[in-house]
Amino acid sequence: ASSLTLNGNSSMNFEVAAVLDGFSTTEYLLAGTDYDTITVTGILDLSALSFESRFNLNLASFDPVAHTAYAFGWNSDSAVSFILFDYGSLTLAENQSITSIFSINTDGFYDTTGTKVLENHFSISNDIENTRIMLNYSAVPEPSTYGIILGGLALAAAAIRRRRQAKLNS
Repeated sequence: ASSLTLNGNSSMNFEVAAVLDGFSTTEYLLAGTDYDTITVTGILDLSALSFESRFNLNLASFDPVAHTAYAFGWNSDSAVSFILFDYGSLTLAENQSITSIFSINTDGFYDTTGTKVLENHFSISNDIENTRIMLNYSAVPEPSTYGIILGGLALAAAAIRRRRQAKLNS
């Protein structure tokens, strides 16, 4: 595409067919063949997106050779990155963070054992040097996930402490 504008509350399906070539254990990631990618030679306009009005990325895995619902060679213990968009130039709204304008849905994404891969293992980044928006997978969930877990534990501990204080005071 010569230019592309993404609107809030819209979505795109992103399919991963293979991560390994089947002949070696080295990563084999061919954009457009082993996974979907979009090349925008001109402007990729993301200025209509915001935290409140995100672009939804629906991830799906499928091995077209074996006709299975998981990507060939997918290893949930290894980090891997995919090129979502190659762009000529990028337009973002003022004070907009690329990480907060996309939401990731992995309802259709499975590892080689058939286990659903969770959203919190994926993140979006802007590779400014190579003018690419990247989808990154990490076996370790994003730090924000740990913050949510720790916050929940702190609230639970506070509730338990409050109950014990109430018992002591009665």
